[in-house]
Amino acid sequence: MDFMSKTTRAFLDNWTTLKDNAEAPPSESFLDNPDPAVQPHAFILELEEPDRTVFRLAATDLVNIWGKDFTGQALEDLFSPEVCARYLRQPRSCIERHCGLWERGRFGDARNREVELELLHLPLGVRKGRARRLAGCIVHHRTTAFDAARRGLIALEQRHWIDTGYGIPDEAPDIVVVVE
Repeated sequence: MDFMSKTTRAFLDNWTTLKDNAEAPPSESFLDNPDPAVQPHAFILELEEPDRTVFRLAATDLVNIWGKDFTGQALEDLFSPEVCARYLRQPRSCIERHCGLWERGRFGDARNREVELELLHLPLGVRKGRARRLAGCIVHHRTTAFDAARRGLIALEQRHWIDTGYGIPDEAPDIVVVVE
């Protein structure tokens, strides 16, 4: 996968090692065995309900980009319903299909800069009766403008499914451009 950065590739490799022939590594294994090189880039999202996605772990890089720690907060409380509906559909498919989703896009950060980010979403295993989870990695590549048109998601211009051994959805992931 030549399109992935070294950091994102290391995150995927660590996740693959931890899954140990399962569909996804258990959440506990993921949390107890972090790769120190990618730990500042890692986050965990928990799907509490079909329409509620909560940060359970926010990466240091994510906190630096947003200027705030979102641990315990739902994405649906942070973004408009339109952004959540368009953005979250594909990451949720990762859990159902046991696959990954790689993204590259532009975001408006806490310092009003437009930055290019790379994200990777991968499913995590959970105990029966627990909310489903996604592990993620976020990598800041470069600043593309110093006066962002908006704060938050601006566009996801590249998205690819990652086959982790269980296939991928038939449809290509949506490209997302936010107009608000």
